[in-house]
Amino acid sequence: MTPHILARDQAPSKEEKPKNPSKKRSRKSKEERDQWLKKQAEKEANRPLYEKKIEAQLAAPLVELRAEVPQDPKFRRQKYFLVWLQGTLGSCASSQYILQSLFFSGHLNDGKVAIPLLKGIHELPLPSLRYQTMDAGYDYEPIYEQVHRMGQ
Repeated sequence: MTPHILARDQAPSKEEKPKNPSKKRSRKSKEERDQWLKKQAEKEANRPLYEKKIEAQLAAPLVELRAEVPQDPKFRRQKYFLVWLQGTLGSCASSQYILQSLFFSGHLNDGKVAIPLLKGIHELPLPSLRYQTMDAGYDYEPIYEQVHRMGQ
């Protein structure tokens, strides 16, 4: 008796896997969007001052800004170093005296502490102070607004 040989002139049939019903990603209804916006506004209002946008610091008084500076030991990685606490100094270019200083937790961006530093310098009796020079870490529109409010 001759053995039976199957010819393969077509690819073998594949088992079909059941498809997962995909969630339809569509625009939220107006009510859902309003609720979401309210939650986001609530979250923003309950954040500490230094976790909000920098614009929020413009209206805050210097006493409140200095009282709420984070001093907790959170850290951030900066190249190969761990930064726990950092400081910012405001000094006079001609006399090289330190006019203001502020020490804060390492996880905070330098731009977030510029407005308290500027407000502290503004309270000093320095009639000849006309310019502010900062590096790129302080390049934010609210900081320019604060310098403009100081008349510099």
